[in-house]
Amino acid sequence: MAIAFDASSSSTSTSWSHTCGSSATILIVFVYTFGAVATTATYNGVSMTAGPASGNVASFYIFNPATGSNTVSTNGGATRDAVAVSYSGTDTSALDGSGTTADNGNSGAHTASITTSADNCWAVFGYGVDAATTLTAGTATTKRVGSDTVRSIGAFDNGGPKTPAGSVTLEASIGAAGSASRWLRYSIKPAAASSNSNFLALL
Repeated sequence: MAIAFDASSSSTSTSWSHTCGSSATILIVFVYTFGAVATTATYNGVSMTAGPASGNVASFYIFNPATGSNTVSTNGGATRDAVAVSYSGTDTSALDGSGTTADNGNSGAHTASITTSADNCWAVFGYGVDAATTLTAGTATTKRVGSDTVRSIGAFDNGGPKTPAGSVTLEASIGAAGSASRWLRYSIKPAAASSNSNFLALL
């Protein structure tokens, strides 16, 4: 089953609404707080798993999120920028990989990479900057959503499957310099084809 982008949302408060389509299989949240770092998150009242975090940028994910419009809620500093993205067609037992990359926050283009293990994975990165500035997608990168009221955070992906497995690099540009910037890196893998589907295909 192929991975596909589902939906995005953004917020400057501790809770907001995100709408997952009927086929959504993973929801990822990226939060940039000013003050206490976000350490917990829920979607539709169900706890999300803490993912990569660096500095005041945190992330969370949940497999098989509830369908429809539901509330994302996070703790941490009340002043923040946050974004969420959901995808369909992913494995719902484990991520392919994850990690963090920190850089200097200077204006201009910045890149980070992740090496996928499974074939046809997607790279999904959150990029946070310690400044209220516009973030734009660079080479081979799709920006899905951004929020830049107090600090700046955006969700980016590579827009399609990486095949064969290997290194995927995403690029984002900063409009105005901040004191630091952080990448939170995810590799999400496609769901395995079911044995029933394979059997039917042979009939």
